[in-house]
Amino acid sequence: MILMRNIRRRLLIVKGPDIDSIIDDLASLGIDFQIVSPDFVNEEKIILEIRALPPQVRGKIRYGRGKPLPLSRSGRLNYKNTSIILVYENGKMIDVYPKMIGSRYYSIKDGLKRIFTSEVYLYEEPLIMLLKQNPKLLDCSRVAKVHETIEGCEIDLLLEDTEGRSVLVEVEEVIRDIAVAQILHLKNVLERNGVSVDRMVLFGADYEKNALESAKEAGIEVWILGVRRLI
Repeated sequence: MILMRNIRRRLLIVKGPDIDSIIDDLASLGIDFQIVSPDFVNEEKIILEIRALPPQVRGKIRYGRGKPLPLSRSGRLNYKNTSIILVYENGKMIDVYPKMIGSRYYSIKDGLKRIFTSEVYLYEEPLIMLLKQNPKLLDCSRVAKVHETIEGCEIDLLLEDTEGRSVLVEVEEVIRDIAVAQILHLKNVLERNGVSVDRMVLFGADYEKNALESAKEAGIEVWILGVRRLI
């Protein structure tokens, strides 16, 4: 059992062909984990737990057509093609890697970065898809890029607003100081590659006060998704 930030979290890895590189990554991150052979897991139980994850968390988990996912085409654990990371919190499965959320593939390396750099287990992808389908929410009219990687950096969204200006959008569940630094870095990367950025937008479901102050100083817009009662 792993004790992290007063939360009992356990990382279980079903051993696959890429296990050596995963162990190296885990060791470099100082993460505790347990590796199990496929011969010693309750496969039916794990499959049921994976399928019971909320759709916005598990995404697509079966048969990736070139990108290994936790379940094979036949619906069994896909340990012949990939290791499988299972994340448990207080005894309940809360996450799995690799997987596909919308159009975005989360490898095991991606999963390790996400699992142990944030206490939040919601996902940005539904917010990205919302903006992709409704750019008008940010006073924009067109989507130019989604999930494009430049110089090893992933751009969540590049939009064009109603005045023809390019709008760089970084999506976070909770907007923190680090998001301010990240979008400034992404702007520099884009401009080095000949893509102008006229507006920078941080979009999320919540924010930290410090991040709001930092964004204001840097000329970055902060937009928060909200709900309102009609009746």
